[in-house]
Amino acid sequence: MIRPSREPRIDPALRRKIAAHLATNYDTTAPNTLKFVPSTVTEWGKLKILNGGDLIGSQNLNSRRSHGHDKTFVKARAAHANNPTTLLTTQTTVRLEVDQNHRHKNLQAVFKEQTYYGQVVHFMALQLPPTCPFAEIDPDHPRQPRALVLAAIAPIKPTPPNEFGMPSYMNLGPIEVVDASTIRCVVGRVYDRRVWTILERGTVIQTFNTTAAA
Repeated sequence: MIRPSREPRIDPALRRKIAAHLATNYDTTAPNTLKFVPSTVTEWGKLKILNGGDLIGSQNLNSRRSHGHDKTFVKARAAHANNPTTLLTTQTTVRLEVDQNHRHKNLQAVFKEQTYYGQVVHFMALQLPPTCPFAEIDPDHPRQPRALVLAAIAPIKPTPPNEFGMPSYMNLGPIEVVDASTIRCVVGRVYDRRVWTILERGTVIQTFNTTAAA
């Protein structure tokens, strides 16, 4: 995590989203996790993916000049069995393991990995209290739970892809909270006729080569 940073009070709606994320991760209910979510959180402006990965910014703590690159749009992988459409409104690419039997509660969960896009609005370091029964213990500080690094992402509401099969959207959906480690890379965007098109490095190169060969 990279500065700027601050320690604001958590908005009640965002606090409930954090509780819902914890409930999914630890197989419990949101009311059980909400009481352990602190009222303040350390918010960071940027996250650097290790081993030569991208530097990603959060929309809330980074001002972007009109001619600058927006590095808040990302690609990520996450697991979400209960609501397969939750992240359809972010500006990141998020790969989700979706329970295909979520509408049939009596059937065994069947997970299928999917890819979504969204915008990182917040990067947060969340410190759960020592009394939290499901928190992971920090091996370097045995009396203190390991801090959780979370991302709040606003997903895209997809529109039909363009002629090259590239994903596109016009609006974003409500923020969802995911583990920041699920983010894989930054993606670009192009705006044309009221529609944003998502650009990935490999997709752009492949499209250019296909067009040039035609």
